[in-house]
This record gives sequence, C-alpha cells and structure tokens, in this order.
Amino acid sequence: WSGGVVRIALPMTRVAAAESHARNALLALTAIGLVITLVAGGLLARSLSHPIRELRDVAERLSEGDLDARISVTSPGEFAQLGSQVNRMTDHLARTVRTVETQRQQVEQQTLQWRAARARTRSLEKLGERQAEKERERLRAELQRIANLVEEAL
Repeated sequence: WSGGVVRIALPMTRVAAAESHARNALLALTAIGLVITLVAGGLLARSLSHPIRELRDVAERLSEGDLDARISVTSPGEFAQLGSQVNRMTDHLARTVRTVETQRQQVEQQTLQWRAARARTRSLEKLGERQAEKERERLRAELQRIANLVEEAL
C-alpha cells in the first residue's frame, strides 16, 4: 500500500500528561545541567585562582626583599611556565643583588684603605713640615753664627 495515512486517536488527558511529563523532564535536565555547569565553573575558577594567588603572594614577598621566595611548579601549562620564568627572574635578581653587595663591600674596604692612606700622608706631610721648619731654624742659626764670625774677622 502506498501513500496511505495512519491516524491515531489518543485522549487529550493522556496527551497533556505526556506533554507535562516531557516538560518536567526537560526542566529537570536543564536544572541538572545548570548545577553541573556551576560546579564545573567553580572548580575551574578555583583551579585558575590558586596559581594566581600563589604568584601574587610570591610577588609580594619579592617586593619586600625576600629573594628566597619561589613559586612551586607542579603541573604543566601556562601558569607553570609563568612560575618558572618568575623563578628564573628571581634567581637572576638574587645573583645580581649578591654581586652588587660584594662590590659594595669591596668599595667600602677600598674607601677605608684610601682614608687610612690619606691620613698617613697628612701625618707625613705635617711631620715633613715640622722637620723642614727645624732645618730652616738650624740653617738660620748657622748663618747667623757664620755672619758673626765674619763680622769679628773684619
């Protein structure tokens, strides 16, 4: 048989009950989907916010001068790469600070040595001035004695 039509008759109460059941099932599935989405979103937000908080905490410690602060890199991904970069940057900064501190100490030691040498030079200059003054006085006395001898001889 070709091109026929089949017609089924159902009572409207049964159709309304099936429609109501389908609507309730759809609402239940939508609510379950919404709960799953909220839970998954919360877990995702938490998994993203933890590395960000750790980065913030380490950055704060670094800004306070704690060059031993490091980010724990435990998982692959962009946050781990960022953490590794921050740790490398901190290592470089710590080495630079140590180098600068060593150089500062060397400059301080050289400054102390220079000041001591300058003080010795000034002392020697004063000693030289006193000895020169004594020698001038001795020469004046000698010249006076010779002048007196010459005057007596004339």
